[in-house]
Amino acid sequence: MTAFKEAVISEELSLNHDQEPDEVDGNDRVMTDLDFVRGRRSQLKGRIAISFVDQYGMQEAGIDGGGVFKEFLTALVRQAFDTNYGLFKNTSDQLLYPNPHQFSQQPTQISYYEFLGRILGKALYEGILIDVAFAGFFLAKCLGQINYVDDLASLDPELYRGLMFLKNYDGNIEDLSLYFTADDEEMGQSITHDLISNGSNTPVTRQNRIRYIFRTAHYRLNTQIDRQCKAFFRGLSDLIDAKWLCMFNQQELQIMFGGAQTEISISDLQQNVVYSFFEPTDPTIQYFWSVVKEMSEEDRRLLIKFITSCARPPLLGFSELNPKLCIRNAGQEEDRLPTSTAHQLARTALLRASSVYTSKTSLTAARCLINAKQSTWRKKQEQRGYSGNATAAQTEKETITKLLYNIGSRKEVEQYLRHFSSVESQKFAVIKVGGAVLTDELNTLASALTFLNRVGLYPIVLHGAGPQLNDLLEKAGVVPDYHDGIRITDEKTLEIARKVFMSENLKLVEALEKMGTRARPLPGGIFTAQYLDRDKYGFVGRITGVNKEVIEASIRAGALPILTSLAETPAGQILNVNADVAAGELARVLEPLKIVYLNEKNGLYNGETGKKIDVINLDEEYEDLLKQPWVKYGTKLKIKEIKELLDHLPRSSSVAIISAGHLHKELFTDSGAGTLIRRGFKLFHHSSLEQLDKDRVRNIMEKEDPEVKSGQTSVSTYLHQLEESKKGFKAYGDEPYEVLAVVKNDDENGSGVPKLDKFIATKAAVLNNVTDNVWALLSKDYPSMTWIVDENDENKGWHFAKAEGSFTRHGKTLFWKGLNDVATIEKVVSNFLDAQTQETVNAATSGGSSFTSGQRRSFSTMMNKISSPFMSGRRMFSTNSTAQRDVKKIGLIGARGYTGQEFIRLVNSHPSLEIEYVSSRELEGKPLEGYDKKLITYVNLSADQVKEKTQSGEVDAWILALPNGVCKPFVEAVESVEKGKKMVLCDLSADYRFDDTWTYGLPEFNRAKIPGATRISNPGCYATGSQMAIHPLLKHLSGTPSIFGVSGYSGAGTKPSPNNDVNRLKDNLIPYSLTNHIHEREVSHHLGHEVNFVPHVASFFQGISLTVNLPLNKTMTSGDIREIYEEAYEKESL
Repeated sequence: MTAFKEAVISEELSLNHDQEPDEVDGNDRVMTDLDFVRGRRSQLKGRIAISFVDQYGMQEAGIDGGGVFKEFLTALVRQAFDTNYGLFKNTSDQLLYPNPHQFSQQPTQISYYEFLGRILGKALYEGILIDVAFAGFFLAKCLGQINYVDDLASLDPELYRGLMFLKNYDGNIEDLSLYFTADDEEMGQSITHDLISNGSNTPVTRQNRIRYIFRTAHYRLNTQIDRQCKAFFRGLSDLIDAKWLCMFNQQELQIMFGGAQTEISISDLQQNVVYSFFEPTDPTIQYFWSVVKEMSEEDRRLLIKFITSCARPPLLGFSELNPKLCIRNAGQEEDRLPTSTAHQLARTALLRASSVYTSKTSLTAARCLINAKQSTWRKKQEQRGYSGNATAAQTEKETITKLLYNIGSRKEVEQYLRHFSSVESQKFAVIKVGGAVLTDELNTLASALTFLNRVGLYPIVLHGAGPQLNDLLEKAGVVPDYHDGIRITDEKTLEIARKVFMSENLKLVEALEKMGTRARPLPGGIFTAQYLDRDKYGFVGRITGVNKEVIEASIRAGALPILTSLAETPAGQILNVNADVAAGELARVLEPLKIVYLNEKNGLYNGETGKKIDVINLDEEYEDLLKQPWVKYGTKLKIKEIKELLDHLPRSSSVAIISAGHLHKELFTDSGAGTLIRRGFKLFHHSSLEQLDKDRVRNIMEKEDPEVKSGQTSVSTYLHQLEESKKGFKAYGDEPYEVLAVVKNDDENGSGVPKLDKFIATKAAVLNNVTDNVWALLSKDYPSMTWIVDENDENKGWHFAKAEGSFTRHGKTLFWKGLNDVATIEKVVSNFLDAQTQETVNAATSGGSSFTSGQRRSFSTMMNKISSPFMSGRRMFSTNSTAQRDVKKIGLIGARGYTGQEFIRLVNSHPSLEIEYVSSRELEGKPLEGYDKKLITYVNLSADQVKEKTQSGEVDAWILALPNGVCKPFVEAVESVEKGKKMVLCDLSADYRFDDTWTYGLPEFNRAKIPGATRISNPGCYATGSQMAIHPLLKHLSGTPSIFGVSGYSGAGTKPSPNNDVNRLKDNLIPYSLTNHIHEREVSHHLGHEVNFVPHVASFFQGISLTVNLPLNKTMTSGDIREIYEEAYEKESL
């Protein structure tokens, strides 16, 4: 919130001027205030002083120091959003949304919505919380998002239930006599709207019912309130630029408007109070806080509402309260009324002695004035280091940090802090702008530079003008001539070049000034030079000096320095210098963290593949890169210049080649967007211990290897094992040993497939993507290999991205790549299972530890936090004893299938769950395998027996692992007794996935509801993967997604059938249930969007592969798609 507020405020410092007080009718604010605001759009970001006028036309006494305006604003909001005015309506949850009737879409009403948007924008701009709660679908619509069927439940629950009934209705839909229309009642008249063209004559059928549901929801949630939302957002964006608002989702926007639903922190409030005529140690103040601390949460909220007009604290705590809370001693003026109508300036007898505090007699004379005293923006500016925009530098650096915490990942925040937060302004970045960018992307460039300036960064911009110069030379009849990639510059060329550089320089400066960013044109006086070779190149210079004082003076004045590459000799002769060369010389003198080359192509592209190059590590790739046939002319010169430049700069410096539109992403995200060129480190690969630096190996293993850190093995032991390795190994890493990977040429079981035995890295190596570079190197030597990772490894997603296949059992995941032979994969998996069996035997005979030092090792991955990988393959839980926990007893019905077996495995490794009963008709009387907490024998429970055991309290939860269609008797049996109504029932079949009274157990989208639910329907396998693939892009779909699914034959169940016949499946892929598959209906139901699904069964045992085709409503790059998915699942475990 602070990041958002300060960055926005910094855009309009020039508007922060005082005004004469405006007179406002204190009785009827909405209509009079509309006129008040209409003519003042340009002034709303400045300070507005208010005085109220009573019914006699007299001004109320008092001076508005901020509090009166706040009262005006909060009272206006309270009245304007009153549903009695007809502009807004309430949902059943008392959330506001625009009145959807046609009357609300008239020009006068639309102007009111725009006015209210502007008022909320002012509140947001000033940091004033408002006590108004908006419906999520309304805010989403304002932000330009599309609402879907599930959102209808909050607007019209009855309509939503009706549509869901229609969706699952098995009867003849034509009998319902529905058409593609929607009926509204306005002014006592019924009005029918067509949902599609000729909707009044288009009946709803079984084939088009999904379309009808979607059209109905779209009309209610989007179409009816479209004009109102656009007007509201238009008014809001008059105060807050739309680009800032669109960074947030609807939930975050509501928090910004009305504060966070968190408990009132007294310590936070106490730390952010200003005292007037009091000391914090005064008895009165001590008594005040003792009273507050003993208040209930409800009373504390009333106190906060009294102070701020909103019962919720600011998102980032009371340090962000605007104005601040001030407790003032009112002296002996007990009977005097306040001198202002602002409620936060009222004297109060809050601290009078009460029966609770009879001993605190001094409290009877104490008075406390709660006054939200505003600290003006100018005063804040004076307290900072510079004047003008430059004075905001330090605070605005904090701004971008907080902003990144809202919109970026943890790694991205760390990257920003590491690179930019402590660097001097003039050492942030040198940005070289190509001439084509000035022609084609001027506004984009100016916007990008403005953003950097708003967050306290001062990039030094140096631009070229090559294309513009070529055009003018052609018009002047001058033929361009080059030698060694350098333009030969004669007198005529230099004359034209000077005019072009001046013109383009002023054009960029003017574009920045129009956006409110101060910029200083510096077309000359920066570079001193000598002739490069006058006879050969003419008026071309070789830079000999850089006058950085001129640049620093510009930054101190709060202006971005805008340079050209023209240089001067000591005698004053102007010389032309290549802009890339000039940028390099500038960087050598200033040593910035970032050197950015902006071009229209958004990076360097491989001339053979046509693909953009993401990263070039010069120490490792430079020589091979120059040998590539496509690296020639300007590209070769640029790479050579960059290499020479970075060789003379700190290793932390880098060069980015990027387009203007992607500048933010390159600077502030881990993934970047263009081509990043850095020195990096040379990578090594050694096949003997003698070649390794053993001290550095010891250092990284002691710091990063979980096995060594936990004492399960030592570095010496591991190195000895490598030395004794029969078929040898290869070790990979980088020069400083921040990454170490070890590949054994064969695994311990003799499969013939190389095994990646270790892959450990420091945090810095992960952040700088050195891990990917090492992976690429070892993959060249080992196109096929296997490796094993603990299933709780926080970097498991990285491994899935690198692998081509995987198999998980008992807490371990086997990964492989490059194995195209099914027989080899079977052997590798079989060896993996045999090794796990041996682990269990070892654990049983040794008292718990699965392996002795020297047996199969776990795979140590980046920043691995596993305390011990040798725990019989179980998940790692707290070490508290079972007796100390409230252990829940589980009854499992239908444990014969694969789903039931997986559930048994999970319970076996969970410290707070035990199986009490396991029921299977076919396995009755046999012992339960794979469960070692106690001896359990299969029983065959009937529905009546389930009812009895529920009534007796023998179990705490029932898990139904039955085939589809047979759960109902057991559910009815549980629910027929009183205890069963509050008991947890989890159905692993599909019987209740379409029942909205049951909680759908997909945690990524329904996590908040699951912990308190007593009826949980487990998602289907195909349905889980499909929804995970589609959900992040749901709002971007333009049509029906198509899902091509392939599963292993375990999905066909244990009952023999053609779909799990191994002989029939060999070298085969069998489609089945091509229409109306239950998972197709499940995905469509829970996404609120129809999908097409084509399932197949293959010859492998277990697992699913999904290929999902998503038609998009706009063009998106692969980077855009990746960013959406990373944001959606950033906090989710794979």
